[in-house]
Amino acid sequence: MKKLFTLFILFFAFTTSVFAQDKNIEEKAKSESIELSQSLQLDGEKTAKVYDILLHKHKSLTQLNLNEEGKNELRLRIRKEIKSLLSQSEMVLLEKNSSVFNKVTKI
Repeated sequence: MKKLFTLFILFFAFTTSVFAQDKNIEEKAKSESIELSQSLQLDGEKTAKVYDILLHKHKSLTQLNLNEEGKNELRLRIRKEIKSLLSQSEMVLLEKNSSVFNKVTKI
């Protein structure tokens, strides 16, 4: 009975920590997407797409054991995906606010 109780406690602790980690990843992606959205004046649809891209970034960083080359490839792919969403006027704003873009795409 003690072993069963210990096993239950360990399972609960593990699932709680995994849930907390996922919540932290979602919060990071949300704050970064809002920051970029505000600086580029993105609409809701584009902000949601940026959020999905940044969420993928954070999940990849926590789930995959990437070396420096892999991290650099991930960073370049994320930058390319975000840029592909933007209109010409948003690209102009991106060039003016490149520090924000560099911050949210930093690995």
